[in-house]
Amino acid sequence: MCLSLREWFSYNPFENRDQDDDNDFQCVKATSFVALCRIVWCVFVICLVALGAIGVASVAGGSDCGSDSHSCESTYYYKWMAYYHSIMFSGFVGLMFWAGSFCAARLRDSIMMIALIAPLIILWSKSDVSSECTTWYKDNCEQIYNYAKICRIADVVFMCVVVAFEVVAFASDPDAADDMKNIDLSIVDHLYQREDEEWRRPLLVDSSIKNFKGNIVDWQKVVTNRNETLRKAVDIASKTHANSTSQATMLGKYSSLIEQSSEKVSQASSLLDEQSAQIGELNKTVNEVIDSMNTPADLDLSSFAGMTANDVKLWCYVLMLVCLILICLLLGLPKWEHLMDISLGIKI
Repeated sequence: MCLSLREWFSYNPFENRDQDDDNDFQCVKATSFVALCRIVWCVFVICLVALGAIGVASVAGGSDCGSDSHSCESTYYYKWMAYYHSIMFSGFVGLMFWAGSFCAARLRDSIMMIALIAPLIILWSKSDVSSECTTWYKDNCEQIYNYAKICRIADVVFMCVVVAFEVVAFASDPDAADDMKNIDLSIVDHLYQREDEEWRRPLLVDSSIKNFKGNIVDWQKVVTNRNETLRKAVDIASKTHANSTSQATMLGKYSSLIEQSSEKVSQASSLLDEQSAQIGELNKTVNEVIDSMNTPADLDLSSFAGMTANDVKLWCYVLMLVCLILICLLLGLPKWEHLMDISLGIKI
């Protein structure tokens, strides 16, 4: 915010900055010196404006100087210097208000010093004007002649002021790392303005909102697509969860069936163990019977291989005798039925 006229002589921008007390140019940061710089800057700008306006008026009034029989203008260039100074001083006014930082002010001072070198050399080297040319300038281009004499002194003063700007700027111990923290007493913002402690940066700026409107629309589309993708992902996850739940239920059923089968297998195993024990007891009982009879339970067919011819003959006689008895019984049964008057239903 801009300083009031009273604050010109009381406000010091160096008071709120950390400064080195051992600085040899500590007087540069004094409040009185800052106030003096404000006055000098203001007077300097007013002089630039005034000399620029005078230059324009002198050029307009002395544009037609008539015939130059003594070649004065080709020797001293006062008319051209009037054009140059009027343009230069007007440009200096713009540069004084343009510079807004320490580096910009150094560029401004460099341009101003370079622009002042040429007229200083020309005007001071041509300061001794001959009597014929003096008379010619006073008779035909008096405004330009007087303006040239004023600019000769003004160029020296302005060069000194610009050099003083440079000296004061580097004497204030600038920070090379952060240009925005440097205070320059030749910058209009640092001299006549101060920070508003109550100002707060607005949360939203209209210009920024208009610039980012297209990005916000694109971002909204991206968010909508992302939400749709997330919804599909949630649906897939829900289906997967349902499938997992059904699989878990089936696995529970399979587990119960496996437990039941395991119980039945255990029961069957116990029954087989009982049967095995019973079979063992039966075998034991059979062995005891065989031992008690002292004969084998099964026919040992291997005894046929050990029979002799006499044994075979005897067995043949026995079989023949059995057959004869059967034949006699069959022949005698009908007669016995007739004698006893009975019927057994046998007919031969």
